[in-house]
Amino acid sequence: MLSYTDEQILKSLKHRENHVVAYIAKKYLPMVKHMLVEFKGDENEAEDIFQEALIIIIKKIDSREFKLTAKFSTYLYAVCKNLFDYRKKRKAAADKYLIAELETVAEEDFSEDYDKKYQYKIYKYYFSKLGEGCQDILNMHWLDMSMKEIAEKLGSSEGYIRKRKHACKKKLIELIMTNPDNINSD
Repeated sequence: MLSYTDEQILKSLKHRENHVVAYIAKKYLPMVKHMLVEFKGDENEAEDIFQEALIIIIKKIDSREFKLTAKFSTYLYAVCKNLFDYRKKRKAAADKYLIAELETVAEEDFSEDYDKKYQYKIYKYYFSKLGEGCQDILNMHWLDMSMKEIAEKLGSSEGYIRKRKHACKKKLIELIMTNPDNINSD
């Protein structure tokens, strides 16, 4: 197999050379899969994270602020691990929210219980209809992350994230208000 130096990889990624992306996938994806499976992930999730990590790295390279201070493989693994940890936290927060919501519901009478479950089902349905970007921003906001933290995590400005959060919340409310009874019976 042809081999590339870290500098060649970065230059080729900057120029969007597909043969280098294929090289990176062939060389590093098996190790990323192994690492994430060891951390209780699965191979499909590892592939998604690997692709997301490459996109992040390419955006960093394009930003001109990027300076590789370690081996490319080390940097790639670190980005993949951070993405995996972020996904785990996001899932844990959603599970925690759902558990707290269900515990609260258990203490109320039947009609309130039914109403809350139905409202949550409506919320969950329309939340899933939002784009992944909106879901990420709202989830991080509900995890009590500051606008600055969210902006850094997503590589955007605080002003943009603030505007986007407002637009996403508005879109979710609009979806719910215009179609409150039009949900699938999942």
